Amino acid sequence: LDDSVSSFIQIRGSVPLFWEQPGLQVGSHRVRMSRGFEANAPAFDRHFRTLKNLYGKQIIVNLLGAKEGEHMLSKAFQSHLKASEHSADIKMVNFDYHQMVKGGKAEKLHSVLKPQVQKFLECGFFYFDGKEVKRSQSGTVRTNCLDCLDRTNSVQAFFGLEMLTKQLEVLGLAEKPQLVTRFQEVFRSMWSVNGDSVSKIYAGTGALEGKAKAGKLKDGARSVTRTIQNNFFDSSKQEAIDVLLLGNTLNSDLADKARALLTTTNLKVVNIKRITKKMTETQLFQYLNADRRSKPVDIFAIGFEEMVELNAGNIVNASTTNQKLWAAELQKTISRDYKYVLLASEQLVGVCLFVFIRPQHAPFIRDVAVDTVKTGMGGATGNKGAVAIRMLFHTSSLCFVCSHFAAGQSQVKERNEDFAEIARKLSFPMVSKCSNSFRNERLNPLSSSSVIRKIYLFFSPLQMPAEIKFPWVRGLRDN
Repeated sequence: LDDSVSSFIQIRGSVPLFWEQPGLQVGSHRVRMSRGFEANAPAFDRHFRTLKNLYGKQIIVNLLGAKEGEHMLSKAFQSHLKASEHSADIKMVNFDYHQMVKGGKAEKLHSVLKPQVQKFLECGFFYFDGKEVKRSQSGTVRTNCLDCLDRTNSVQAFFGLEMLTKQLEVLGLAEKPQLVTRFQEVFRSMWSVNGDSVSKIYAGTGALEGKAKAGKLKDGARSVTRTIQNNFFDSSKQEAIDVLLLGNTLNSDLADKARALLTTTNLKVVNIKRITKKMTETQLFQYLNADRRSKPVDIFAIGFEEMVELNAGNIVNASTTNQKLWAAELQKTISRDYKYVLLASEQLVGVCLFVFIRPQHAPFIRDVAVDTVKTGMGGATGNKGAVAIRMLFHTSSLCFVCSHFAAGQSQVKERNEDFAEIARKLSFPMVSKCSNSFRNERLNPLSSSSVIRKIYLFFSPLQMPAEIKFPWVRGLRDN
């Protein structure tokens, strides 16, 4: 206004942990944590360290509800904050929006938040009177729900309107009610347009309004469109974002020069299969640590072929109870002498893969991704197939693949075909400046044009004769 400037910054962002919503999301919010607790911690701490460096003091407003996956995600958020280095100076306010503000009506939100508004807005706002800075904003409110769209829009609009009144006061405009009302109307209009724009980028539709009958009809249509967009077109949207942010591969000359300058360190990795339920804890420890000798293992990759019985019920909807029990048992067993944390695990019916790491490696691991390929009944069912976990450790891309093929010496051709199908279909999101899929490297995975070295570890009882039909597999075996 004239030479005077005033601003108030708010930020939004999803829960800063590694989580995903697998499968069809129709009328529910199924959430799965894609990394273990300790493996989430480095990125969580970096996130809030960055926010504090950029904006100062942080106040978290967590709008997740108490139902289904939202409750689990909210508890994980709270647990990580409590265990982090930021617990002493970051406040978290947990506010079940759907429970407290039923129907999304603004007047309900006002009655619930108004008594606590000073707590949220204690960071103040920026004001420059044309000659000097009179006020500075000392921090920000970080608001999140599940997708950081509709609920977040509503709460941030409330905070913005509350602060707008204070900004108009320092600008000398608060004494004119008509002017204040006009500012508020323009703000609401601008905020609505902003909310629609953010929602279209993220979900493919405008923001949900939750007002009157006409608004509810519009919301219903938008909800259907979101469901279709999120379930069937989300992956291609993510690939486009990856290309935009990460680019493509480095040229080979530059990659060769980079590799010549990089130092290398030997990494001790153990791939293990053939664990049975009959093993005692001592037998399991000896089996898992048979190759440890003096140096502790850096990474354990442990695969199962039949985590659950291969019956019709499990093929359609396999239970993950055994996966959780084995994860806890394996972690306890391998951590007897040295501590290990679960990085990631993935299950496809009976095939299951766990990757454990030493805690000191967690800050240097990123771009963890999982993928599964079904080969049973021509790719329709997961009673046969493979699971894979890819990660970037410093500048080495490690990919662990655990598979279950058809048994018997007479099924060699079928196993060969399934192996080729797995190598063709396995694909992961892009990592910085390297190829985005196992598929692109299947013919010669060691001849990469990227600065990032790619290492693939494929373990399965292939039951193949010595004269393997894949030349590059023989090359890898000889090396």
